[in-house]
Amino acid sequence: MLHYIKCLLAYLLFDGTPPLIVHCPTPSAHPAVMLTRAGSGAGRDIALSLGKQGYTVIAGIRNQKEGEDLEMLFQEALLNEPNLIGKAGRILPVMVDLSAPSTIVETRNVIVNHLKEMELPLVALINNTGLNICLPNELASQAYVKHALEVRLFGVVKLTQALVPSLRESQGRIINIGSITQWMLYRDSGNHGPTKKTVDLISEVWQHELRQVGVVSCMVEPGVYRSAIHDPSQKIVTEDFVDLAETIFTDQLNDALLKYYIDGLDEMSTRIEHLARVAPTSEQVIHALVHGLTSRWPKNVYTVGWDAHIQKLIKLIIGRKRSVP
Repeated sequence: MLHYIKCLLAYLLFDGTPPLIVHCPTPSAHPAVMLTRAGSGAGRDIALSLGKQGYTVIAGIRNQKEGEDLEMLFQEALLNEPNLIGKAGRILPVMVDLSAPSTIVETRNVIVNHLKEMELPLVALINNTGLNICLPNELASQAYVKHALEVRLFGVVKLTQALVPSLRESQGRIINIGSITQWMLYRDSGNHGPTKKTVDLISEVWQHELRQVGVVSCMVEPGVYRSAIHDPSQKIVTEDFVDLAETIFTDQLNDALLKYYIDGLDEMSTRIEHLARVAPTSEQVIHALVHGLTSRWPKNVYTVGWDAHIQKLIKLIIGRKRSVP
């Protein structure tokens, strides 16, 4: 509310930023939102919530099973909440492979065709991308580095470029989900934090490029929150880390280096598990997303979670002189 009042006064008194067009769902209108990586973790929570709120969610999935599971969960939610009948939107799974930029044009065509068939505007693109595993830069092979950058960075840029024309037509929103790791880099962050920081900067550039045509770009920076990605059964280090060593590490790998990084990843995993026990649910992230979708004056950055605010403050205090072990 304070943010809204501040923006309203700036607009009325100082010729500030004018209010934006808002596309909210109604019982007869279910505007479309494109969400990447919607088949698991926080993306799945976001897809289900937006669908229940009345949006048509074009859900980016990596395989057919993710799409089937997501649709089943959505139907179960509608059965368990009869009040949603007639108000809820729908979920439309679409295969999205950000690691293969050559497929983005085909993905765009599929999305645009769906929009034409349903006669719906695309009012937002939510870039929710990432890889669950972080590998040390010292040992990661060039093939892995290229794959990680394609998924976390180049794929995001390529998909956004492909859908900007549709967002221009609707004067929609670009919402990028980042991470607090861009503020606090750990020994085993790999290229996760740096790529999230780059997406943050690109998001700001898009804001300057597109604001005059009614398209806004904002960043959501969550800390640790409870979702499937932080399920204790899905640890960061596991046998997968060791099993993949031969295919994704350089030939510099030896037992001592492997132990060094595994110990660090174990520490990070334990730290996240402790935080997850007292962390908020993904509802806070969804609340920030909905504000970015529906506010006439969305914020440029949404920092979500008490730990994210604390780490951001620590980073401002210590700068780059110290690192987190």
